[in-house]
Amino acid sequence: YYAPRIFISAGIGTGDAYGHSIIIGSVMVLFTILSLFLVDRLGRCPLMMTASVGMGLSLLLMGIAFPVVNKSGVLLLIYTLSYVSFFSIGMGGNFIVAQFFPIILSALQEQVFIVFAIVCFICFIFIKMYVPETKGRSLEEIENEFFSLPAEK
Repeated sequence: YYAPRIFISAGIGTGDAYGHSIIIGSVMVLFTILSLFLVDRLGRCPLMMTASVGMGLSLLLMGIAFPVVNKSGVLLLIYTLSYVSFFSIGMGGNFIVAQFFPIILSALQEQVFIVFAIVCFICFIFIKMYVPETKGRSLEEIENEFFSLPAEK
């Protein structure tokens, strides 16, 4: 949603910023389609953990590159494409980010990427510890796991 604003904030021209946004949207569509094929093969947990680490590293690199980006913004574009690729494959939901990103960007400038990188790494830990794998399991098996009562002694 905010790619043009991010690129313009980094000092990239308006035309390049909107051109980069078209590339980003295309990559998101491609990797979202790819995720449809990967989720049943690899499982949701591995995809989400890989995505959270990949997103975190991409955001960390964006935060480092943002203040020193060149006129074309190619490096920033590469890190953004990396982020949206991982995001599209593993996470996909972004309501909170969409709502609060402009406010946080205004307050923190390029440090916003570091904050979101930290959130991605926390997300990885949460998934590793608490999210069950559902690969190869029927809806009934999953439902029984989530809604079954502990056995009485």
